[in-house]
Amino acid sequence: MIKGTQLYDLKAGGWRDLGMMDVMQIFGRAGRPRFDKSGEGIIITSHDKLAYYLRLLTSQLPIESQFISSLKDNLNVEVTPHNVKEACAWLGYTYLFIRMKMNPLAYGIEWDEVLGSWLARHAAFEEDKLNLSSGGSPMQ
Repeated sequence: MIKGTQLYDLKAGGWRDLGMMDVMQIFGRAGRPRFDKSGEGIIITSHDKLAYYLRLLTSQLPIESQFISSLKDNLNVEVTPHNVKEACAWLGYTYLFIRMKMNPLAYGIEWDEVLGSWLARHAAFEEDKLNLSSGGSPMQ
């Protein structure tokens, strides 16, 4: 049972909401793990936080990657890129890459950049479709 969803954060000097990982950890321990096949969790919160925790518990809130904060270190440790292309290919296999495509604004990518890259991809697609890149004519 979680009674109240706010914690006092000394570093921030104020109250903060209980995070998703904390709630999932507490509820993950509901019941007796070796004896019960299921458990129950109860959360008591204010009415204005109810919708947030319902979305959280029904997995309707996306989980954003925190990898970007340690990206430089991981590139140095995991990959010894001989070129930028190799590093970009490696990055393409990460959850960060997936989330950046789904929610670029959350990772500091400006809306103009998002729109610009979409327009560039769309223009390249149309150019390929019309066979202009190989010197062909759209009428062929």
